[in-house]
Amino acid sequence: ASLIHTPKVVFLDEPTIGLDVVTQKKLRTFIKEYNKRYNSTIILTSHYMDDIVEICKRVIMIHKGSIIFDGSIGKLIAEYGEYKQLIVHTPIDSRYKYEEGLSKYGKILHREHPKYVLQVERGEAMRIAGRILTDLPVIDVDILEPNIEDIIIEKYGES
Repeated sequence: ASLIHTPKVVFLDEPTIGLDVVTQKKLRTFIKEYNKRYNSTIILTSHYMDDIVEICKRVIMIHKGSIIFDGSIGKLIAEYGEYKQLIVHTPIDSRYKYEEGLSKYGKILHREHPKYVLQVERGEAMRIAGRILTDLPVIDVDILEPNIEDIIIEKYGES
C-alpha cells in the first residue's frame, strides 16, 4: 500500500524476515526492479547478508551508534576481507594425507574429504591455488571471496 503513490524514498525494515527462500528471492528482485523503474531511494535495514549483497549498491554499517563503514560491498571486501578461501577438491579414493599437505599453504578451516577449505591471504590466493594444483594430487581449486558475515564477525564480533 505504501508504494501506491510511488514515493521518492522507501524505508524497508527487515523486508524478507520470516519468508521462505523462494519468496525472499522474488521480493529482492521486486525491490531492485522498483528502484530502477521509479528511480526511488530504498533505505533497507537487514541482518540477512543475502538481502544486502543482492539489493544494495551502497552499504552503511553502524556499530554502537557510529558509522563504521560507508561504501560498496566490493569496497567492504577489499578493505576488510584480508583472506580468501580456497576450496580444494580431491579424489575420493586418494590415500594422500591432505591435511598434512594442505596445512603448508594456509589455515584449514573445514575438512570433509574429498573437499577441504583453506584460508589464505587475499593477495596470495591465485599463487597458492596454482601451487596446490601443481604440487598435490587434487582435482580442482575454487577461489572464493570472503563471506560478508565472516568479515563483520571478525572485525566487530568481539566488541
